Amino acid sequence: MKLFFSLPFLHYSEVEDAFCDLISEAPDVVGTPILKFADYVFDNYISEEAAFPPAIWSAPVSDSHDPRTTNAAESYHRHLNDMFYSPKPKNTRTATSPYLNF
Repeated sequence: MKLFFSLPFLHYSEVEDAFCDLISEAPDVVGTPILKFADYVFDNYISEEAAFPPAIWSAPVSDSHDPRTTNAAESYHRHLNDMFYSPKPKNTRTATSPYLNF
């Protein structure tokens, strides 16, 4: 179980193989909670047909050697700051449409 939580740090193309390696080392007792958990995770998060495939939640490919963080708030703010091109964005722009487009 400890190694399961390291899957998000792999590239999405490596997640399925790593998950299968982890499951192959699990105790092989039918009906155990570990195998039920493994089936659930595979069906919902690991397979390509899953509702949340690894391409969504696994680590992005990064060519840079930027420090990574496991703190969700720090990670969110770092990616948010990367979207801005200047430290002081202009706030004098006005909306051209009275409706928000989502």
